[in-house]
Amino acid sequence: NPDGTGMLQLTNDPGEDIWPIWSPDGEWIVFQSDRSGNRDIWLMAADGSTLQNLSNHPSMDESPYWTPEGNQVVFSSDRTGNFELFVMNRNGSNPKQITPSDKGMELLPAVSPVEEVVAYTANKPVVPGWNIYLLSLNGGKPQRLSAEFGCRAKWSPDGKYLAYVANGINDKTDIYLLSVEGKPRMPILKTPEYDYDPFFSPDGKQVVFARGSGVDKGGWDLWIVNLDGTGLRQLTTDGQNNRFPCWR
Repeated sequence: NPDGTGMLQLTNDPGEDIWPIWSPDGEWIVFQSDRSGNRDIWLMAADGSTLQNLSNHPSMDESPYWTPEGNQVVFSSDRTGNFELFVMNRNGSNPKQITPSDKGMELLPAVSPVEEVVAYTANKPVVPGWNIYLLSLNGGKPQRLSAEFGCRAKWSPDGKYLAYVANGINDKTDIYLLSVEGKPRMPILKTPEYDYDPFFSPDGKQVVFARGSGVDKGGWDLWIVNLDGTGLRQLTTDGQNNRFPCWR
C-alpha cells in the first residue's frame, strides 16, 4: 500500500524479477526475469499466478511497458545486435522493431498513457551520453527531449510531464520534472543520495522513487515525495534493494 503496509510477495524464484508494470486494467503485470536462463519478458496475473514467458528469445529482452489500450507491450532487446525498442502483442506474438537501426543503445521505454508515444533512454554516438527521446509507436524519427543527461523517464497520468533521473549533487543523481512541450526542467529532489526509478502517483501529485547510497549505489529503499519536493516520506526501511516501483 502507499503507506508502506500490506506488503505481498508475488514471485518466488531464484531468478531476478524486476521492472514490474501494471496493465491499464490492473489485472496483469509484465516484468523482466532471467528465470529461464536469460532475460525475457514475462506476464503474470495481479496475484502472481498464470505465469507466461512472452518474449522467450535467446537475446536479452528487458524493461517492458504496456501500451495505453493494454493490448501490446513495448520492450528493449539486443536481438538485432544492438539494443533497440520492440513492440509485441500481449500474448508475445508478432514482435516488431520500432526504433531506427542505427548505432547506439535504446533502453527503458515508457509509453504515454494518453497517446501512442514512447519515451525512452538512448545513448547515441552523435549525442554522447544518456538522453531521453520520444518516438511514435508506429516508428518514425526520434525526437530528443532532454537538453542534458537524463534517463529512466516515466509519464504523468495526463501525459504532459516526465519524471526522470539526472545528474545531481556530488556526482550522484536527482529526480527532475520535464514538460513534453519543451519547457525548462524542474528539480523535484536535490539530495546527497542516489535517487532513481521515479513513478507518478495515480493522481499525478506525487512521485514514488528508489533511494540508495554508498558503494555501488546499494541499500535501496522506496520513498514518496510531492512534486514540489515537500512531504518526503519513506515506505520501506530494510535497505534490501527495493526498486522499480509502479503505482496504481
